[in-house]
Amino acid sequence: MLTRPRSRNASAMRKTSKEKLSTRRPVRVVVADVQALMLEALVGTLGRVGHLQVVAQASVYGDIVPSLERVRWDVLVLDLRWPEASGFEIVKQIKERWPARGLIIISALDVDAYGPRLLALGADSFIAKTSAVDELVAAIDSVHRGERPYVTKALAQAAVRRIYLDDDPARRKLSPRELEWLRHLVEGLPTKEAAARMTVSVSTIRTFRRRCRIKLEVFTDLLLVAYAIEHGLVPPA
Repeated sequence: MLTRPRSRNASAMRKTSKEKLSTRRPVRVVVADVQALMLEALVGTLGRVGHLQVVAQASVYGDIVPSLERVRWDVLVLDLRWPEASGFEIVKQIKERWPARGLIIISALDVDAYGPRLLALGADSFIAKTSAVDELVAAIDSVHRGERPYVTKALAQAAVRRIYLDDDPARRKLSPRELEWLRHLVEGLPTKEAAARMTVSVSTIRTFRRRCRIKLEVFTDLLLVAYAIEHGLVPPA
């Protein structure tokens, strides 16, 4: 379960942040967790953060989407494990329907196995349930400001390990057009120029980017470039 802040400095920082945000509209948060005690703890903890407002909660899978439809919200804090459906499918469903809203995964599952893949699918952060409350609040604030993804130290380390220690050839199976776009990305070609070079729309280029991130399980263009070079997915310059 999320732990309390570990220092008085953290409390002081939250107080300063609260004063700065006091004149702004609260960040509207929806919390969904299959564990009733965890849900209660999250709702109670986030509800005590001055600039956050918990507007809905769900502990049953079937209540998640109706809750999101019923209220105005900014960020969803979502448990990954649900007995009725795959967490990956839930992430895809929510981001397809509400692409501009924030989605933060909170889970006890291994960050190496799940974090990079979830961010590649569109999640905006992956926070361990053992993290301090400050980490989750920082993620909510960052995602709400549009600074996405919010990458924790553990998530960054997982991404680096995936790039340099991953020898699974299955993830190298990109289509010829995806490989072509990846080569342009490594060359530093902007999206519009890549689209013109490949005679496709900007929307198609975004699709190539999304597919490459999902297949290679990385979540930023910088990591895509590093992965492509490290694993020989593009010819040397």
